This record gives sequence, C-alpha cells and structure tokens, in this order.
Amino acid sequence: MTDLPASALTRLGDTEHGGAWTSDLSVSEMAALRRAGFEPAGLVMGTSIYQVSAPWRYRAALGGSTGYAQYATAGATGLVRTYPCPHPWTCGGASTGYTWEQTAYETGMREAKDLAMGRLVAEAAALGAHGVVGVRLTLRHPDRRRRSVEFVAIGTAIRRPGGPALAVPFTSHLSAQEFLILIDSGHVPCSLVMGVGTVLVSPNCAARTRMTGWWNVELDQYSDAAHECHRIANACVTAEASAARADGVIGVTVTFDIEPVSTLRLFDLRVIGTAVRRYADAEPSVRPTALVPLAVR
Repeated sequence: MTDLPASALTRLGDTEHGGAWTSDLSVSEMAALRRAGFEPAGLVMGTSIYQVSAPWRYRAALGGSTGYAQYATAGATGLVRTYPCPHPWTCGGASTGYTWEQTAYETGMREAKDLAMGRLVAEAAALGAHGVVGVRLTLRHPDRRRRSVEFVAIGTAIRRPGGPALAVPFTSHLSAQEFLILIDSGHVPCSLVMGVGTVLVSPNCAARTRMTGWWNVELDQYSDAAHECHRIANACVTAEASAARADGVIGVTVTFDIEPVSTLRLFDLRVIGTAVRRYADAEPSVRPTALVPLAVR
C-alpha cells in the first residue's frame, strides 16, 4: 500500500476516531448509497506531481529525423508509420512524413496516475472502507509544455457495515445512484482504469500542402494519428481491466488534444472508465419506465 504523508494520516485519524465524516455526495446520492447497504466513511484524495518525458522537444529543437532518432533508440518512442513523399519528382519542398508513438510519455502518465490513485486507495483503506465512488480524476500540466503533470483524484470512501474487509478497496467514477443500479444488476466495480495514447506527427509535403490549400480534403496522416492514439489508449484500458479480473469497462470518457510543437503536431488521447465484474445473474429490481410526452392543444 502506498505510504501516506503525515498530514493525511492525521486527517484520517481524526475521522476514524469519532470525528464527523465528510463527503461530496448529494442528498440523492446519500439516499442511494444507503439503499445499496453502504455508508460513507469520508472524503479521500490522492495526488501526484510528476515529471514526464517530453522527447519531442528535442526533435523540435534539433530538427530533422536524424537528431530525433538518438532519443527514439533510447526507448522513448516507437516508430509507428512512415508517409513517403507522393510526388513522382524531386522538388525543394518534398519530404517524408513520420508518426512516432511517445511510449516514454505514455508510461510516465500512467505512473503518475497510479501514484495518485494508490494514495486515494490507501486513504480509503485507512478508514476501513470497501471502496471509493464518484472518483474525479483530473490532470493538468503546470508548465503548459507537458514536461510535468499533476494528477488529483478525489472521491467518497464507502463501507458496508459488517462486511468483510477487502485486500484492496475498489475505485469507481460512477455516482452513488449509478453504483446502486450496478450492484442491483449483479455487477461490482473493480477499479478506475485509464489508457493514454500519444503520437507525434511530422507531416509530409502532401499534408503540409493540404493544410495551406483552399479546398476541402482530408488530412490522411492526421486522421491515421488520431485512430492510432485511440488504439493505443484502448489497449491500455483493456489491459488494466484484465489485470483487475474485470469483465468490461463502463462509463468510458475520451479526451483528445492536438498541440502544435514547432512544425510538428502532438496528438494526445486519454480514455478513462470503471472496470466491472459480474458476480450474479440478477434481474434489476427497478425496471425503466417508458414516458411518452403528450401534446396538449
């Protein structure tokens, strides 16, 4: 379990020894949580400020594929695809395009997330909680150059009175109402999972020409980069879910950014969701009711 700072242990100790608990639950969420047989244990938080690899900065500074290759061979990146010049002749503007996966950056992002989530789980375990619901996982880059990242995870730890302790409390970004419906349907949350897909695009001459043209045309190299980001991020999410022995991932959200880096473009896509596992073939006790609006004249 992740070690917690002294200030966090003091705060958790005050809550555990007779202090009033805190939560970010609404009134309706509180009622849903009680109906599911759980009670709040306290508001928990995990943070991590992490320096991540940004090898594309060297590429922009040195220029050319040759200068960047020495950093790529160090394991910081992986060559994804090459886009040759499509022109049958040689001209001054002819150039080959490249798309690199930024594996070192992706690894750093996952490590930073794991540290923040590990501290959130450690706080929940210190309160004797069985899990954390309504987790809000946010990130920002303090230097605005993606050389460092700050992850903050906040949620409400919950416990089931009389229930056996879990080796590791579960985490979920589902609300308390969604948690109730999930339990009622025969599923349990396992953990909050995240995947990151990041590629650096050095456009070829055709892509640069299309970007400065006045006609409607798809930028194939950029579209391919976006799909490659999604493939990488989705593979990470499914791998984390499999490691948690989950059956699937629900509530998935996708965040996609494109950042200019000199003449290059950095494509960064993140996928976040809650991994769940079926524990029983249960029929929901509350079935959806169809509502038909009536027009009154």
